[in-house]
Amino acid sequence: MDPYIEHETGQFPLSIGSSLALEGLFGIHPANPYQPPVTKQINAVWINLRTLVRNLYASVTTETLGKIDPRAAGEIVLEECQALQAIFEDQYQGRYRHVLYLANHDEVPWRFPKAIYRRPSTDKQLLREELEVRTLAWLKQALPHYEIPLTLVDREPTMTPERVAFLTHYPHELLWESRFTQLFLLESHTGKIKPRAKWATKMTGVSAEDHIAFNAFTLQLFGDGTMFKPHPKRLKDEVRKIAETRNWTAVTTITKMRGDIMRHGGDELQRTYNELMRRL
Repeated sequence: MDPYIEHETGQFPLSIGSSLALEGLFGIHPANPYQPPVTKQINAVWINLRTLVRNLYASVTTETLGKIDPRAAGEIVLEECQALQAIFEDQYQGRYRHVLYLANHDEVPWRFPKAIYRRPSTDKQLLREELEVRTLAWLKQALPHYEIPLTLVDREPTMTPERVAFLTHYPHELLWESRFTQLFLLESHTGKIKPRAKWATKMTGVSAEDHIAFNAFTLQLFGDGTMFKPHPKRLKDEVRKIAETRNWTAVTTITKMRGDIMRHGGDELQRTYNELMRRL
């Protein structure tokens, strides 16, 4: 294994996806070289440690992937965590509180017992998962020795009266919205800062023009690119039809959605809704 890992970085000493996210936040993203007005509302930036690891592995070539030592990868992410402290505290004078966090994924199957989960299947996917798991394990041991705070989230974060931007590639974490005054998604690569009304695009096959709101039901039904596989097309098509006829929007409440499904949906859709939402 080669201890040196050649990978793409951005304007900050971070893997390209992570750097571009912060470049978007700070108004220096090459595609959008200005700071969006919404940034004035944000008090804190929560950064998923898994996302830093994932973005590192996404920044290397397929050929390099097979030569990586997970500890060497961990050391790079450790350096990124140190760089983040300098970026937020020195370059931006503490304007935003930044939180490095790690969620307990063992809780996800308990909370969503009837969801259909994605599993790695190709050789590359299996390799990526193994590398990411081993790198993350090394980091959990190393971070305390370097006095880098890591917030561990069990089921949900502690209630926090802040307007927060989340840098994460796990859309289900956006369901923690009620734990904050306001929650935004900070996207890797694009650097876009998305409010709740624009989260629907994180679901598989859902566009900004669709009448589908993002919530625990639609996320499990349509799936995402990371955690959940979609349910059968017939159920998704039925929901799309109800959404159109009942005038749903990107911010339709779960209460209205449930009412429309129970009044206008078929038996299978109603049963699926109840199963997916049993513990929510």
